Amino acid sequence: MKKKFTVFAFLLALTASAQKVTITGRATDSSKGLNAIEVVINDTLSRLMKDPKENRSKYLRMYQDERYVVRTDSTGAFSIRADLNDTLYFKSYRHLSQALPVRKLVGKEVLIKLVEEN
Repeated sequence: MKKKFTVFAFLLALTASAQKVTITGRATDSSKGLNAIEVVINDTLSRLMKDPKENRSKYLRMYQDERYVVRTDSTGAFSIRADLNDTLYFKSYRHLSQALPVRKLVGKEVLIKLVEEN
């Protein structure tokens, strides 16, 4: 019985890890490289900031953790690992955010152009 459980747990772990994908691409805005664009998984940071006093320390830890958020380089290039059922949020100062399901990005050339807020 214990052996069957171990095999089941191993297969479950393989299935879960197989759903992780790496999404790479380029995201730009109208600042011509002056603003780094944040790529956030599942908008986790925004949800935490709904109650900033309670979640501030968790927010700060996650903000620096590349498992949840990455920033584009000066050319707009980014790379992030996410689950197939996640959504990526692209954000930049004074620009409208874009949300895209990871499933729609897999295997595609990802090019994001954020539009200025009015």
